[in-house]
Amino acid sequence: MQAMIPLQMASAAMTVIGQVKAGKAASRAAKARAARHEQKAKIERAKAQREAKAQRRQARLAQSRLLARSAAQGGAADASSKTALARLAGDGELNALNAMASGELSAVGSEFDAGMARFDGKTKKQAAYRGALGEGLSYAAKFAPTVDKWLT
Repeated sequence: MQAMIPLQMASAAMTVIGQVKAGKAASRAAKARAARHEQKAKIERAKAQREAKAQRRQARLAQSRLLARSAAQGGAADASSKTALARLAGDGELNALNAMASGELSAVGSEFDAGMARFDGKTKKQAAYRGALGEGLSYAAKFAPTVDKWLT
């Protein structure tokens, strides 16, 4: 029976080490997930900026077409043309701002997911460390009488 005790102690040490390594691995995986979410947020913001730019360009093109049509008909400066130009400009800016807001909302969601991934990794790592500590203390209590006999 005495010969088995060193093997049991080695097994206990391996269990504790395994739990610590599992906690570290969970933390690294969570950091990687968080980095992916943060990258996604950056992409969503950039996509929204491109969409807003496209919306503004479309509005300018529509204004240009309206001006050209009005000029061809001889009424480039009448009140209805000015009203239509202002409406096109307002609609274009509204569409651009909506695109930016939508992208920002998606980006904020991705950043929240990144924060949650980091938190998840941290809690898993802490839980693994606590489990390792508990296992270590349990094994220490179990083997303390045997070690005490060896020392005396």
